[in-house]
Amino acid sequence: MACTRCSQTLPAGSMAEASRFNGDLLCPRCAERERAHPDYPGKDARRAGSAPAVLYRTTCKAEELVIAIRHLAASMVTRDRSQAFAFPDGSEAALPPNGHPRVLAYASSPPRAR
Repeated sequence: MACTRCSQTLPAGSMAEASRFNGDLLCPRCAERERAHPDYPGKDARRAGSAPAVLYRTTCKAEELVIAIRHLAASMVTRDRSQAFAFPDGSEAALPPNGHPRVLAYASSPPRAR
C-alpha cells in the first residue's frame, strides 16, 4: 500500500492513517504534516472535501519546525517556570522564560572514544 500524498510505500505491518480532510491514506510523515496544518479539523472531526493543496507539495521549513516542536512538546515538563524536555536517551534540556536554552542532563550513553 502507498501513501496517497507522497506515494511512499508503507512498510509491511505499518498502519496507514486516514486523512481528516478527505480520507486519503497517509504515511506517518504525511499524517504529521496534516496535524500541523492550521485548518486541521481535529482528532475526532472529519471534514468532507479536499485536503489543502499545500499538503501535496514538498515539506517546507516552517512545517519541519512545527513538527519538531510538536515532537518536543510530547516530552515537555515544567520546572521552575522553565520548559524542560526529557528525551529517551536520558538527556534533558531547558528553555527558561527569559534566558538562554541549556542542557540539564546529557545522554546516559558512555562517552565516545576520541
